[in-house]
Amino acid sequence: MNIRIQCCGIVVLLILIFFQGKQKRTRLTTERFFRWVIAVSLVCLALDVGSVLAVNHFLAPGRAVSPTTQLLVDLICKVYLVTLPAMGLVTLLYICADTFYAQPDRLRLRGAVYGTLFLVSAAAILALPVEYHKNTAGVITNTAGPSVYATYFFIIVFFFFIFQHLLRDRARMNRRRLKAILVWLTLWLGSFFLQLMDNSILVAGFACAVGVLIIYLSLENPEGNLDRQSGLFRREVLKSYLLQLYGQGRDFALLALLFDRTQDGDEEPRIALMRYLERQHKWMAFRVSDDRVYFTFDTAQQAQEAMAQVNEHLAKHRRTAAGLPMKTHWLLMPSAQEAEGSEDLMALLKEIAHKHVHDAKLVIVDTQLIMDIRRDWEIEQLLAEAIEDDRIEVFYQPIYSLSQQRITAAEALVRIRDREGRLVSPGLFIPIAESNGMILRLGRMIFEHVCRFIKAHPLDQLGLNTIDVNLSVIQCAYADLAEDYMAIMRRYGVDPAHINLEITESASIHEKNTLLLNMEQLIDFGVSFALDDFGTGQSNLTYIMDMPVAVAKFDRQITQAYFVNDKAKHVMNAAVRMIHDMGLSIVSEGVETAEELRAIADLGIEYIQGFYFSKPLPEQEFLDYLKTFQAPAASKA
Repeated sequence: MNIRIQCCGIVVLLILIFFQGKQKRTRLTTERFFRWVIAVSLVCLALDVGSVLAVNHFLAPGRAVSPTTQLLVDLICKVYLVTLPAMGLVTLLYICADTFYAQPDRLRLRGAVYGTLFLVSAAAILALPVEYHKNTAGVITNTAGPSVYATYFFIIVFFFFIFQHLLRDRARMNRRRLKAILVWLTLWLGSFFLQLMDNSILVAGFACAVGVLIIYLSLENPEGNLDRQSGLFRREVLKSYLLQLYGQGRDFALLALLFDRTQDGDEEPRIALMRYLERQHKWMAFRVSDDRVYFTFDTAQQAQEAMAQVNEHLAKHRRTAAGLPMKTHWLLMPSAQEAEGSEDLMALLKEIAHKHVHDAKLVIVDTQLIMDIRRDWEIEQLLAEAIEDDRIEVFYQPIYSLSQQRITAAEALVRIRDREGRLVSPGLFIPIAESNGMILRLGRMIFEHVCRFIKAHPLDQLGLNTIDVNLSVIQCAYADLAEDYMAIMRRYGVDPAHINLEITESASIHEKNTLLLNMEQLIDFGVSFALDDFGTGQSNLTYIMDMPVAVAKFDRQITQAYFVNDKAKHVMNAAVRMIHDMGLSIVSEGVETAEELRAIADLGIEYIQGFYFSKPLPEQEFLDYLKTFQAPAASKA
């Protein structure tokens, strides 16, 4: 019997073990079971060689064989035979590890069932006698007998379970792993039947080694799990590892390192830092994107120690090409069980990195922050549904003219409701709409609601001059704003003089220039403008000088400050004189009592908006309010 082919297989497996041992381990269940596959394959081939050598040496023609020697050779051959169904066992467990890596209970159950089957096969193979076939020269060519036939039987049984599992759970398996396993099994099965037909052709062990090599090159090569540029684990490995951790019900801490990509020349120090992280072999570090690296640790204390170590390294090696410190931020989630699963965790971290980091060096991802994010997600969903189903509501808050002693305008304010019918504060959903881009569609819908209202209820008949409509900074920076709004007014036949658009300070020169172009077109069309939130830091003196507005609105905050703060009184008195000297009118928001109304009137402010007259009202309630309020004013006139 020739052992050259088996020796080649052993060499192949030893090379695999060498290269796999030099790389960082992913700690994935499939990786652990693949190591078992390699180990059992190596033992199988080694025993195959050992059995051939034992037979050739101890059972050579003409040599006296003692009962003890015969038992020893029989045992070596039978142990080798046992390793063949053992290969079926570890193959099944490797497949199950791919399918049930996030379901440890099912994986353990399958392991117990298939392990029991293997023990039965091993007991049968060891208990049954083994025979030896000789050629005409008296040389043993192969083993045979009940023990060998039992081996073939149990191999077929394991192959049956393997193919049954592949067919039943193929949709849940990694597609590349499925293909690689099928190639491996095809080689193994072909060599098995070839050896069954001619026992002198000992190729089953070598075919198994080749199959293991194919799986290694396709899936289990540690190099394939690493990002080539940084040497850290790839994002795909993180996804699989998180699924496994959550499936096992293990708690762990997650640490995220974020790079500020606004800096020029930070590429080289950033990659250098990642190479430093790659050398920390005890850490599980994953390059999620160009500007994010995630770490997993067993405890929050380990995560904090790692963060301190990286910060210490950064203090020495964090200069960009421009000689500036490289800006980084940290996210620390002490308990990953705060998330509902791997996908939820990744979504939470992405949301926090996008919206909650700002200039903070460290953000602790705790229960409250996660609750806030989930609330934002829920509101975002409510807003999306309200926009999609056209369930946006517009409330109207009256604006009172002190000179005319009546309601002459109203501000249109958007409202949405939650699933229980309760109103959601605009302070919650407007920032969300601005951040995700929904504000453009929402703004158009509000303006259409207002135009429909004006068409259905002519303002002259209501005693109103204008309806005020808010524009967000995002809308002001939208180049087609004027065209869109003019088209809507034409569609509903609304007189542009009945529309007063409220703007706030834009964040950039580009936005400001775009806004000015929109304002010019709309003013030429007949629309007027008001500067909202004056006095809160959102609208400064330069802005009021540059913008072609007709009205300035004092925010509720500065109105209320006037009544409790002497400095605020001086500021407001000066602001009123300045605005009037510029030829603008003033609306004071947040007036709630008769005393406040008299004090504001004494300042010479023209218009009052606040709860003293009315809170924002739904459309029909606003119409009813006007009928009640305007009638006495008309009789006095």
